[in-house]
Amino acid sequence: MKTRFGLFCAIAIAPFTFASQVHANFDGPAFGSIIENKAVYFESSVELQQRMSAGSLTSAELVQDLLQRIEALNNNGPQLNAVIEVNPDALQIAAQMDGERSRGEKRGPLHGIPVLVKDNINTGDKMQTTAGALAMVGSSAPHDAFVVKRLREAGAIIIGKANLSEWAFFRGENPPSGWSGRGGQTLHPYNLSVDPRGSSTGSAVGLAAGFSPLALGTETNGSIIQPAQTNGVVGLRPTLGLLSRTGLIPLTRRQDTPGPMARTVTDTAIMLTAMSGTDPLDDATGQASTYTVNYFDHLSTDALRGKRLGYPRLTWDDKSMDDDPDFQKAKISLQSAGAILVPIDVPDIDNSPEFDVMLQDFKRELNAYLNTRPGLVQQHSLDALVDLSYVSFKGVGAVAGYPGITVPFMRHDDGMPEGLYFLSKAWDEANLLSYAYALEQALVAAPQED
Repeated sequence: MKTRFGLFCAIAIAPFTFASQVHANFDGPAFGSIIENKAVYFESSVELQQRMSAGSLTSAELVQDLLQRIEALNNNGPQLNAVIEVNPDALQIAAQMDGERSRGEKRGPLHGIPVLVKDNINTGDKMQTTAGALAMVGSSAPHDAFVVKRLREAGAIIIGKANLSEWAFFRGENPPSGWSGRGGQTLHPYNLSVDPRGSSTGSAVGLAAGFSPLALGTETNGSIIQPAQTNGVVGLRPTLGLLSRTGLIPLTRRQDTPGPMARTVTDTAIMLTAMSGTDPLDDATGQASTYTVNYFDHLSTDALRGKRLGYPRLTWDDKSMDDDPDFQKAKISLQSAGAILVPIDVPDIDNSPEFDVMLQDFKRELNAYLNTRPGLVQQHSLDALVDLSYVSFKGVGAVAGYPGITVPFMRHDDGMPEGLYFLSKAWDEANLLSYAYALEQALVAAPQED
């Protein structure tokens, strides 16, 4: 039987392509009593770029609006604590980008677009890089991280540093999600009492709250996927080695990777294209240039048509997956995009040693488990696997170094977002993003419930 390994897909969450098209009554978390909800707070980088090209918006105006929103909602009001520090030079850099644009020197689709960067990623500017730790206060990096340098070269503006789970969740046993000694507790913008997950908490919350159209996170074991899922944004963990780790505060080089986060799949693809490539200082990126493409150009609304997606017959508590109402909605959405859903039996992963293995920076104990995956895919001739993300395969992808993405899917009656998680084979980001995009666009086109 023909073998076709595609991806795992599991429920996660986010506002997508053009969020205003998804739910007409939703433009992101509303704090209108504190600060007016301007359209620019929740527009995609594509929409913002169109405004700038038309002359109806400047980068300086955009940055000023976002800084005002950060002041009103991050530092005051609900005090979301998503942004640990703003770039004191952001307005000056924005004015520089506006000047280049006026001279016909636009660098590309990220020209003049703000990006929020997680505080365990070096920025060689006036901002600090502390991993949220008080012990690191006053520590400034001499140089940009490789991925930050790529973003700046593309014309992006680093608007600030995002709060995180201190030391990317390695402060101690069971630390609170989104808390750091330097930044305090990051709060969920949809419900201030809900766990915002981590460790790229501030990056996800900053996007959801309208502080920046783009953000940069890092993942070792779910740190992009989980906060993106619960805060309703798109988050991509790339293949280990597609993006350089130079300039990241490390946990384990076997799993660490930066990754783009945004409110749309299109923006995620644009951001990934700008950052990808070989870095001589990171051996893991040796093949990156071979596989890097313009991911935006590969997006297709038909990408899921005819693709076979396997999903577990049983949930983590041995109930039928087909009886789960959220998964039924996911199946309908995927099938509307042309996917074929196939129920499969999967091995028990509840007792996987992945986390203990990661702590030891050694993963040989997982080999037997990971070797079960090709058998599943071969047996059913699958292009992908799909599962609810809160029971799912995201840890497997992180340990194996495979790419995964969360994409917006639904909102519950209480307004909390829900979404889908896709996991693909190594270096398959072009297909992965296109699958996510196809689902996103099917949801945009679908009639909305009252």
